[in-house]
Amino acid sequence: MTSIADGARATLLGQWMKFATQAIGLVILARLLTPNEFGLYAMVVAITGMANVVGDFGFSSASIQAKEISNAQRSNLFWINIAIGAFVATILIIASPWIASFYGHPELRWIVITLALAALIQGATTQFLANFARSMRFRLLALLDVLPQISGLTVAIILASVFDVGEWALVAQQLTIPLVILVITLIASDWYPRLPSRVPMREFIIFGVNTFGVQLLTYLTGNLPAILLGRTGTAVETGLYNRADQLYKIPSQQIATPLTRVMLPTLSRRQNDTKAMQDILNTALRILSYSVGGTLAFFAANSSSVIEVVLGDTWANAVPLLSVLAVGGYFQVVGNVYYWAMLARAKTGMQLKFSIVTRILIAAFMFIGLPFGAFGIAVASATGLIINWLVMTLLAVPRAGLSATSFLRAMLLPFAVNLTLGIVTFGTGSLLSTENAWIRIAVGLAIWLVGIALGTFAFRSLRADVVRIFHSLKKSG
Repeated sequence: MTSIADGARATLLGQWMKFATQAIGLVILARLLTPNEFGLYAMVVAITGMANVVGDFGFSSASIQAKEISNAQRSNLFWINIAIGAFVATILIIASPWIASFYGHPELRWIVITLALAALIQGATTQFLANFARSMRFRLLALLDVLPQISGLTVAIILASVFDVGEWALVAQQLTIPLVILVITLIASDWYPRLPSRVPMREFIIFGVNTFGVQLLTYLTGNLPAILLGRTGTAVETGLYNRADQLYKIPSQQIATPLTRVMLPTLSRRQNDTKAMQDILNTALRILSYSVGGTLAFFAANSSSVIEVVLGDTWANAVPLLSVLAVGGYFQVVGNVYYWAMLARAKTGMQLKFSIVTRILIAAFMFIGLPFGAFGIAVASATGLIINWLVMTLLAVPRAGLSATSFLRAMLLPFAVNLTLGIVTFGTGSLLSTENAWIRIAVGLAIWLVGIALGTFAFRSLRADVVRIFHSLKKSG
């Protein structure tokens, strides 16, 4: 069995390779496609992407978290996922004319139909991937993070540069990724579904439904900006928001989200050991705060240079959007720790109740910010994410039997470090005479790294954090 440290190393290696692929994709595709084309694509994905969440229905987490699961139960979950995926894909295909009409772009109909098929394919892989995670086959999961992304990006670049198909290059990319995942999982799996049978499923259904509710609410509020801007604004404005949103989410997608594969099975084995669970989660919180949180703080402080280097001059209007979204993203990332805790403790019902309240607030803020365009929605989104973190910290965490004070102490120092370095790099950047974005980023990174090194040497508390993280990872291995 792979240890948590081995799993984390394999996962992080895969994620850094995926990050490199996505970063290259952002840079190249932003120069091959226009904000208008990205906007048209984002309008559709905001709706069709919901099918992926519905198709999973929380059953992947239910399968991973369960203390025991038989082959018959996993097979039943597979067929349920297939049935739900087929149903949702059919609904999307039938509704495609109305979705296109909603946005006022008739040409979007065929994009909806194509992406509906992608959702159906993804549903077929759900239990295979859950089984890989439960079996701690992290190296295989790392491969599944990288190879499909490279394949999808290659297809998109060829179609955009050689055939000039516009937004359809992004559609093809979205379809290629689940197809490649399906092929690899079918080849690599040591488990294949049987026909449905009568076995106890109630525990999985309840867990799945509650988890699905949280995931759906999170998805809806995360993609509501594209729907609102697509309906009331322009495709260009939607495209600008989409790229800023994608850029700030990349650090989280590379580290926080995939670590769920490592943390959930690890924590589930310690469900009854509160101290061990708290220690693991505190360490994870520190790692997320220094790594992902630090990256987002750097993005917020150096958004102009980051946008110019990654996306190019065409996307200059996305600069203020990235600054604001990165701030909200910081609190969203550290909130992943609470998500892991709730899943491991099977507190999904309670998590759903809190999510309903906070996500409704986020949606309300977005409607309030809508008259101010993309920037108003960005501010609303960031504000809502901060409030969501506060509610989960002060109200939900104690009800899960964990210490909110302990979490806050673990987060306080890295937050102070990131805030200080963010202010220093922003101030330094405003004093630089050069307008070269590469030089400005290099200077900012140098200041950040030197600041971390000097802080580790000069302050005992920061040095203790570094030592604590190192020893925790070494012990877990």
